[in-house]
Amino acid sequence: MSADTPGLGPSGPADWARALSGSSFGAAAMILDGPARRDLALFYAYCRAVDDCADEFAPSEAAGHLRRWDAELRRIARGVPRSSLGLGLQDFCARRRVPPGLLRDLWLGARSDARVGVRFATFAALRRYCYRVAGSVGLACLPVFGVDLEAGRDYAVALGEAFQLINILRDVREDSARGRLYFALEDLRRHKVAPEALLSGGAQGAPALLRDYADRARKALARADAAAQGLPRRGLRPPRLMRAVYEALLEAMERDGFRVLEKRYSLGPLRKRLLVVKALLW
Repeated sequence: MSADTPGLGPSGPADWARALSGSSFGAAAMILDGPARRDLALFYAYCRAVDDCADEFAPSEAAGHLRRWDAELRRIARGVPRSSLGLGLQDFCARRRVPPGLLRDLWLGARSDARVGVRFATFAALRRYCYRVAGSVGLACLPVFGVDLEAGRDYAVALGEAFQLINILRDVREDSARGRLYFALEDLRRHKVAPEALLSGGAQGAPALLRDYADRARKALARADAAAQGLPRRGLRPPRLMRAVYEALLEAMERDGFRVLEKRYSLGPLRKRLLVVKALLW
């Protein structure tokens, strides 16, 4: 790995923009102005980089890549980053008044993903993870969208929790194949689901467990909606669009009886375009 790339992922502005277009942020980026879109692409490049460190390598190798990012984050905090992405992030945090600690929070989430046999003992521990991998991202994006970070804190954290719980439901088959369990062990015991059974692709109590997590995701969406009161309408357009995408995914899983152990759910291009139009009209 070169000194210019302390982590993985896209390495320059053109690559950052291409990566963004194919991401869950892609639709939201379409309704931003040019500077905001470029900043979102830059920040997403960092999200992609640390996520790839955890997902594309065995835990021992992932740890090495994450250590490189740990060193670069420390250099960013001191004002002496070495990589082009690190330089961009330093400028991004200064211009948008994004606390660099949010970059560290996301890194901690990636480090959690890189463990051997990911497990969470309690739902409280899982919620902390949701904050690190999703809530911190939402907070960093608020200034890009035109929303004051402190005013929108509760909104971003609740929305991030909802998004991550929906991700957990959608990705359960892929995560299980990697030996990762993102359902709290206390919840597995309550629903009488054996971890080994879920990891092997099925369990008798899984439907109730999945419905339980879908209900928690909906409650988090409701908390976000309540926290949105008083926030600038225009600044909420991008996150509202992402909310519509995630809620549509949740609804698709619910209508289909949560067959997440059999297939992966996604939205087609036409459905996404319709959601973009609705966001622009809101």
